[in-house]
Amino acid sequence: MISNLAPTSSAKLNSADSDLSGVRILCVDDHPELLKFIRTFLTSKGAIVKACASASEAIETLKNEHFDVLVSDQSMPPGPDGFDLAHALREMESEDPSRKPTPSIMLSGDSMRPSRKRRFADFQVYLPKPIDTKRLVHILGRLAEADSEAVECGSLDSWEALQATDAAVVATDVAATATAAAAEATAAAADATTAAFIATASAETATVTAANAEMAAIAASAKAPPQLR
Repeated sequence: MISNLAPTSSAKLNSADSDLSGVRILCVDDHPELLKFIRTFLTSKGAIVKACASASEAIETLKNEHFDVLVSDQSMPPGPDGFDLAHALREMESEDPSRKPTPSIMLSGDSMRPSRKRRFADFQVYLPKPIDTKRLVHILGRLAEADSEAVECGSLDSWEALQATDAAVVATDVAATATAAAAEATAAAADATTAAFIATASAETATVTAANAEMAAIAASAKAPPQLR
């Protein structure tokens, strides 16, 4: 739970008049044209905007600068994505108690689609693309004014732990299936061994029976009258 999101005094504003004067915003998107549009638009509303073309660049920027709000794209291949960026920011805040928490907004074409990773992410607001600029300005204003509103954040670590748990469950299922297959193979081998034993016993019985028949024939021949030999 993150609270005490007070912006600097210069960032105070009245969200009703769509004025973002003095609000420091970090915008991150790997699409140059969209990033330029967002930066130009927010600057026209009075915001102080820093633009980064990747999550990695944004993480380095956050190590040296503080912003009132972070606005980030979700997917930025091939490097870290928006979730990784927000998580890195939360780690910085956790390691430095004096650092003022920065609320964050995710912009994505998939932002409204259910996601297990989203469940544990460190964003406060999710907005779909194409961007509703009026709504974006209003939300930026509300987040910049969030003096002591409690903002609940998840943890990417929790999501990764869940992924590992799911993988372990799958591995366990595979192992159980393999064990069952091995048990069936063992049972089949035992059945084959039993069948072989029975076949061997039957062969031995047939051999004894044949030997007995041969001995009986010899004995009968010995007892037969000479004229019948």
